[in-house]
Amino acid sequence: MSVLVKYWQEERIPILNGIIFPDGAVWPVHPVDAPRDSPLRLRIREDEQATLGDDTEWTSCSPLMEAANIDLGLKAVVGECGMGGDGYVALLENLGNRIRWIAFFDFSNPFEHVSLEVNQVVAKNNLGESWIIPIEAKGVIEVRS
Repeated sequence: MSVLVKYWQEERIPILNGIIFPDGAVWPVHPVDAPRDSPLRLRIREDEQATLGDDTEWTSCSPLMEAANIDLGLKAVVGECGMGGDGYVALLENLGNRIRWIAFFDFSNPFEHVSLEVNQVVAKNNLGESWIIPIEAKGVIEVRS
């Protein structure tokens, strides 16, 4: 069992801005604090890949909403983390039995709503922003007011 899966089962995720995969790979996303201009495009930095390590800090996470697409076999879960400005989006395969990726942002605020749309997860935070994340977790995350 991967360390990400183990901590996910304990409702904890790493404090690393970006997309985190079950094998421990992390594709960073550089923070842009609020207030921010909209629309905003946050690049998913595959070229700056990092890995989870022994020094990785973890935070608690609380789910606030989930959405499933039975045809795709995917479930998205969004919520808040230990600090007020944190939020996360988790994409799960096999309708929740396997992590595809988890996105954590210490600059997003909690996510309260989620939907699965064609090729993307749309998560809405408590600032009224829609964060549009490609299901394949490549390219850019669009943030719209």
